[in-house]
Amino acid sequence: HDFSDNSLRKVKTDRADAMKIANYGLSFWNSLRRFVPDDEIRTMLKAQSRLYERTSHVSIVMRNGLVTLTEQTFPGINKLLPSTTRTASGHFKWVDFCKRFWHRDCVAGVSLKAFAETYYTWCRREGYNYSDADAAKIHRAAREVTAILPKCESTKRLVVQSVDMLNAAYDSLQAIRTEMNRLASMLPEYNTVMSIDGVGPITGPWLIAEIGDVRRFKNKSALVAFAGFDAPPFQSGTFELKSRHISKRGSPHLRKVAFLTCSAILRNGNLEDPILWTKSVMKESIITFIWLPELLNCFEFTLLVSMSVFSKKRHSLKCHKPLNRNGFE
Repeated sequence: HDFSDNSLRKVKTDRADAMKIANYGLSFWNSLRRFVPDDEIRTMLKAQSRLYERTSHVSIVMRNGLVTLTEQTFPGINKLLPSTTRTASGHFKWVDFCKRFWHRDCVAGVSLKAFAETYYTWCRREGYNYSDADAAKIHRAAREVTAILPKCESTKRLVVQSVDMLNAAYDSLQAIRTEMNRLASMLPEYNTVMSIDGVGPITGPWLIAEIGDVRRFKNKSALVAFAGFDAPPFQSGTFELKSRHISKRGSPHLRKVAFLTCSAILRNGNLEDPILWTKSVMKESIITFIWLPELLNCFEFTLLVSMSVFSKKRHSLKCHKPLNRNGFE
């Protein structure tokens, strides 16, 4: 941002910024590429992805707030029920459960048979699976824990409002995911991106939105640099550093969805696949992330090849040399 600034004073005004941009444009007039705006579909898809990211952050904050609240009314309820979402609305079972049984006394104050009947009716109405074992486990846990907040109308209103706000965020996320899939399916690279290992109905459209039109990158290295996964060379005289931290100078949104995709590969990938794992990198506190190479059929272009090593001790990403099909550098 200090391009062609020969002044000793650090000036930050609109006029000074305009002069810097103009000087840069005049100096690289012959090498600058013509700006081509994205089409309407890609523009709307990117806007939806950024909205999804912000809404997801809000839902996490509200979820943590609800967990803190339930620890004072029904401790441990979020761990008693499965955390899988319901496909139709994206709600969590334990969240909806807290709205109906908002205090431990709502469960512990009745017999197991009475609670099981009420719980069964609630599961049928809300579309959740019922289990006698779950009913007994919840009833037993309710009688073993102690609530801090009293069972009163004010406490009920506090829990119900928190659940309604969180479910509203989940409804928004579900609507955004549906729209992102609809927009992404209209693009030619949709089927190819969705076929990549680790890419799902959420990360697929998100990845397409953050990369944009892949034809604007001259090669795969340009795309890796745009994501900020590249490690700039560091050499002086006879010294040459072989391993450096990634630059992180690219899009943080693209790095986030890449991280989520690589995490999915590690959780669900084939451990016997030499592309994913090698003995040289399988060490304690080290996780190897590999972005598998894929070929875009519509553009005949390699989408992305990237490999990073995440250290739990330092909590930082480092670049590693890519592997070939046999699992060697």
